[in-house]
Amino acid sequence: MNPKLQISKRLYLLLFCFFSFFSHHLIAQFSIKSLNPPSINTIAARCSDSLGNLYVVTNNFDTIVVSKLTVATNQWSVYTVLPNTNNSIALYQIHTCDFFQGKLYISGYNANYNYSKIDIWEFSAGKWSRKARMNNSVNYDGNYAEIASIKYNNQLYFAGNFDSVQGKSIKNVVAFDGSVFRPAWTLSLISLYKPRFAVNSDSLFLSDRSSVYLLTASNSWVKYYTPKFFNPILSLAVHNSFLYVGTNNEIHMVKNGAKRDSVKIPTNNANTLVTFNKKVFLATSRLDTNSAVYYIDNLKKLKLIFKNKGLDSTFYFQGDTGYISLFASQNHLYYHGSIGIKIGSTKYNYIVEIKDSIIPVVYDTIKGYVFWDKNNNYIKDGNDEWPISGWVRNVNAHYSLPLGKNNGSFEDIIDQNILAEYKIVEVVYDSCLKNQYSGNIQSINKLPGITRDTVYLPLSSPSRSSLNLVVENQSAIRARLSDSISLNINIRNTTCNTGVLNNGVLTVTLDSSTQFLRSVPNYTSKNGNTYTFTNLKIDYSLSNKILIKVNYPNSKYKINDKVRHFVRLGKIVGEDSANNMDSIVQNLVYSYDPNVKHSLPEGKITKELKSIRYYIDFQNLGNDYAQTVRVVDTLNTKMPVYEFKMIAASHPYKVSIQPGTGIVTWVFDNINLQAKSQNEEASKGYIIFDAKVKGALKVGDSITNKASIYFDYNEPVITNYAVVSMVKITPPPPPNDIEDFNSKIKSLNIYPNPTHTDFKIVNTSLESQIITIFDLSGKKVKTMTIASDETLLISTTDWSNGLYLILSNNGESFKLMKE
Repeated sequence: MNPKLQISKRLYLLLFCFFSFFSHHLIAQFSIKSLNPPSINTIAARCSDSLGNLYVVTNNFDTIVVSKLTVATNQWSVYTVLPNTNNSIALYQIHTCDFFQGKLYISGYNANYNYSKIDIWEFSAGKWSRKARMNNSVNYDGNYAEIASIKYNNQLYFAGNFDSVQGKSIKNVVAFDGSVFRPAWTLSLISLYKPRFAVNSDSLFLSDRSSVYLLTASNSWVKYYTPKFFNPILSLAVHNSFLYVGTNNEIHMVKNGAKRDSVKIPTNNANTLVTFNKKVFLATSRLDTNSAVYYIDNLKKLKLIFKNKGLDSTFYFQGDTGYISLFASQNHLYYHGSIGIKIGSTKYNYIVEIKDSIIPVVYDTIKGYVFWDKNNNYIKDGNDEWPISGWVRNVNAHYSLPLGKNNGSFEDIIDQNILAEYKIVEVVYDSCLKNQYSGNIQSINKLPGITRDTVYLPLSSPSRSSLNLVVENQSAIRARLSDSISLNINIRNTTCNTGVLNNGVLTVTLDSSTQFLRSVPNYTSKNGNTYTFTNLKIDYSLSNKILIKVNYPNSKYKINDKVRHFVRLGKIVGEDSANNMDSIVQNLVYSYDPNVKHSLPEGKITKELKSIRYYIDFQNLGNDYAQTVRVVDTLNTKMPVYEFKMIAASHPYKVSIQPGTGIVTWVFDNINLQAKSQNEEASKGYIIFDAKVKGALKVGDSITNKASIYFDYNEPVITNYAVVSMVKITPPPPPNDIEDFNSKIKSLNIYPNPTHTDFKIVNTSLESQIITIFDLSGKKVKTMTIASDETLLISTTDWSNGLYLILSNNGESFKLMKE
């Protein structure tokens, strides 16, 4: 275990945790069966017949192949192969596959009509025939015109953006009885955005990205459920009396149109929900190589089945469906990953079956407590207080846990022997108390019968000044040559002091070729290109801005030059001066690129990094104004989302942070952003924000970040990556493991390490030493004196398992692990 404690300011929070370790043997657990399909890769659609045989459809643009898995023999065969050309089916992207009344139906875009036509084809008696053509007058790209299908009440339903079928005015939903298509939609929506179906014996549900609709007994649709805020709906499933609604960060359990419960998703998007064998299964996707499959247990818990490490980040941008999916067929449950499946060290093809097996599962139940340690003794005592409420985030699994009311407790369940890192993301005490704990907690017990893990905390905390002013640059990162440019400097207070400081001094050193125009307030003195502002009034409760206007003459600069200015706040008695300097870096341009993201710093860095300033520029390149602009940014895991700080934006906005995730969303409602073709300047907007960096970056570490920009209901525009890479770090980070830590010791030898029943200390120095041993709760375990060249044998029989700290009076330190 290597917990780290970061404590700042005058008040301290401690996360005091202990493990209750249980061995759970669950009879119905899961294993993976390889299906070894013949040359099947990107599966466009899949379905099953009345016997439960599996059919998968692959589209290689010039050929459509339908492969069949006969479950009785576990054998694959080619069911049909057909040319996909202008003179044949001509389907560009296939969305649905269904067996209905003994016939096979597939649907998809007609490649000759640029997504405006959707065809439904029937395969029967060895022949294909087109059964219907749907017209999609709302001509979005392929993801928006997606089609969904489902069998219900002896009819085959199709839902999508279409407004006519076979030349008849039929919108959004159509029902097919085997011969006739009839209208099956009664609401006035213009289109259905990424529709999803779910069905049980007596109810049919349909969703777009914002709401769920129910088909009533009167054969009309009513709005059944809408998640609060904007939480896009990605999947649906019906189990018992609950409707399960999968979003991009949680599962909602809905009954009678109201949310009754929810569970957070550790791996982001709820890509597929499937009801199978009296359980609800979930396939998730995220922007890394750990997409996962879970089942939902007792509404409250997600139980991990496996993690698929065979994916890369490119699948996310290719659409939400067909890449990570589950499919249930009678007594079989299948999982499909279109870029491959890798579970543990085993590589599979692109589709596997999830099978029941008898595998004992062991996991840890973690219980912890958060309290305000007023006397800094790391023990809950005296005047220490529980928080009123709050949240603790499981950083590795990306979900949050609420603290118990007025007792600071939380509980989590993790897989055996995995690393679980927790961070306080919100506590309620008073306005001054900040989130100050960050640590790693890991189960190390592996033997049956062990009932307790110990969480170890450091024994000291860094001291901080009671007054801390921060100088920060709020200027744009790009500037035009020969224009009047604003340099914005802000001085803010990070502590709880009040009042006004009247003797602040600020110096600004401009690049030598920069032309100074004016400033507010006026500068007091000037020495070369250094401008000094004295007697500044700094209000501790407000932002304190200084504006400087400059010009970059084209006779001195050229495109792509980087201009650097430096800002310094003078020393103030009792103030922490560590962050009283900042730099202003601007890239010089003549014209701006639309929809880009920059950072400061950007590229390679060599010094310790505490925060990154991000700049997002967006521009409406469409042919009409955008009423709403939404910008979504998923912060890197090294940037705690609760340290996010908004700096500025071009238009009025609302910003929200999804609890338990690194996702920050800005919404510009009624922005009416003009199209570039109509008004160049009025088509642009921007966002500036700061994100703090957690811990020290090591050589080779990189932080990459991008944004997704949504103009109304169009598909997102993805910006470039802003990349910051550490190429050198000084000084080197302290050692993180026992071997490296103890290798620094010269005068003492300790062995064996780890120990079980006893260990020896050998003093190789010429002087005697006083040795003190602590456990990491701060309790002194033993003190002794060891003479020169003496060897002491120390018994650990009565010690608890865990990590101990050994200190000598000459300042040398050891970590000792008792197992």
